[in-house]
Amino acid sequence: MAIALLALSCVDAQTNPAPIPAEARWLVFLELDRAGVLLNAVGPVPVETPLPVALRASRPGRRLVLGYTEESIRALAPELDTAALASQAALSPPRLASGCDPRLPEPVFESELEEETWKTGASAPPLTASWLEGRCPEAEPELWFDFSECGGFWCPRERRAKGPCTFEVNFSGCQLSPLEVRIEGETLLCGSGIEGTPERGREPSVLLEDGFGVQCRVRVAARQTLAPTIRRWSLGHLVPSYKGPEPRFLGDSSSHWLSRGLPYGGLADFVVLNDRVVVSLVHGPMEGCLEREPSGPRLARFLRSGEELTEVGTATASPCLYHLEPDPNGESFLGVYVTSPDSVVLGRFDREGREVKRSEISVELNAVDVHGLAIHDDAIFVTLRGEALQDLTDSAIIRFSRESLAPELERSRYWRAASGTSAHSIKFGRVRSAGRFLLVNEIENDTVHILDPEQGFVGVALRGARGGVKISDLTYDPGHSRLFVAGRDFELAGFVAHAGIEPCFTHGLGPQCDWTPLQFAGEDSIGLRLSAWPGRSDLLASFVGVQRGDRVATLLSVIDLAAEPWARYRPVAVEVSDLSVFTVHADETSLWALVPEDAALLRITP
Repeated sequence: MAIALLALSCVDAQTNPAPIPAEARWLVFLELDRAGVLLNAVGPVPVETPLPVALRASRPGRRLVLGYTEESIRALAPELDTAALASQAALSPPRLASGCDPRLPEPVFESELEEETWKTGASAPPLTASWLEGRCPEAEPELWFDFSECGGFWCPRERRAKGPCTFEVNFSGCQLSPLEVRIEGETLLCGSGIEGTPERGREPSVLLEDGFGVQCRVRVAARQTLAPTIRRWSLGHLVPSYKGPEPRFLGDSSSHWLSRGLPYGGLADFVVLNDRVVVSLVHGPMEGCLEREPSGPRLARFLRSGEELTEVGTATASPCLYHLEPDPNGESFLGVYVTSPDSVVLGRFDREGREVKRSEISVELNAVDVHGLAIHDDAIFVTLRGEALQDLTDSAIIRFSRESLAPELERSRYWRAASGTSAHSIKFGRVRSAGRFLLVNEIENDTVHILDPEQGFVGVALRGARGGVKISDLTYDPGHSRLFVAGRDFELAGFVAHAGIEPCFTHGLGPQCDWTPLQFAGEDSIGLRLSAWPGRSDLLASFVGVQRGDRVATLLSVIDLAAEPWARYRPVAVEVSDLSVFTVHADETSLWALVPEDAALLRITP
């Protein structure tokens, strides 16, 4: 329900009142002369306050009314109640802000009196007040720096407090001059040499100089740290052979420590259904599962009820069932596993873990290994790898009917390693559905294939996301038709980058298909996994691995897909596990992550 605008004294009684939206619970009244000089200001005051405002309508200039939400104003002084806040504001009326002044938040309503008619959509100048000074965020914000105009390198930095809301950032590791910044509020960022303010859409940046006198422009932003709730369920009791995590180092090949080669058993994969979570269990080494005698249950079922998980039973399955994928109906799931060195089974399981349908095929590969499973329109695609001569690898993408699970071999494809010592061996890894395309990455390589499954898998191979990288995960943003990859670059730093799918498929590598970096996690790190953000299509969850002694811990960060490029990375850096996550799923409220080496399941609620 709209709220009638408070009448301004001396304004003609016939003036039409401007409707104020219900979410505007605090008002500010302004009068400026023609030159923009502030003549009178009152507020913020509660919208219910019958306060006469002496703004002289007979004098030329501008008269504005600004509306603010209850949350945005109360956040400025949470320790004050409504009466105390209004009293404080009355003693210190707003004034025009400049430089590093703290700011009133963005109004949700702006109206200006023009020719005795109130018109919405006015543009008000930024405002400050003396009572806002010295109010720093309760949680210390993270600072983000984009060095893409300085050669795109990652620069280590140190930050130390210099006073209220003031920090000095030292870039001595890159021989760049230090930077002093002041942060008051969640997004206001200014300091020595910083140009632009985020409130009005101007990109903050600063010129920094290296030891040789060379200047480059660095973009900078501030973001509040995320504080998610993390629930952890230890499932090691379901796998008697599990003996705890092994040492892992980023220097190891990704196929060694990113694979699920658990030496003593643990957790292989999981799916989240409507009211169930089903986890695949490994009893013993994952390699050589065909030679192992069955021992213990292969699937564990848990009931989802609110924030709780309750174990409701187990089920038997193949000892090689390592890859699961939820059916879109939410009541069943798919699993793919090998039954012999050249045989593969695709099965459909109900929510109790019973295999209700299966399709077994012989493939033209030796010592076959399953590496990916994706549902794409009316089909299911499975990526396989097998041994070839001279330590090379053959790969295949096998297509199945989504409804009947029947193999469609005439619509499948094999990639053979060429003979000779210089042959390129394609080692397919994960597969993702992306509109009319399939996305497949190569293990231990910087290559992603964009394939059209309806045209015989014709496509392009995109290389060089960061030059010599190893890609560990990829995903697709349908809203922007973008491919996102996570991995580790030639400087041994974790990263996330993206590229447009359609222009890459049409033109291949070139100006139409440039990789754009979104996140650099720093040295001794790796981009592990990417996932949609719970209930949000405009955010992407990025899981980054960092070395912690003899373990690779996992940090969670957020990438904003809707923001301008300079602000896309929100450097949250929340540690969610002291070991590496492998599989990640998102539902409407939470991120679910599997930590195979810790035999643990995580639920991360922002």
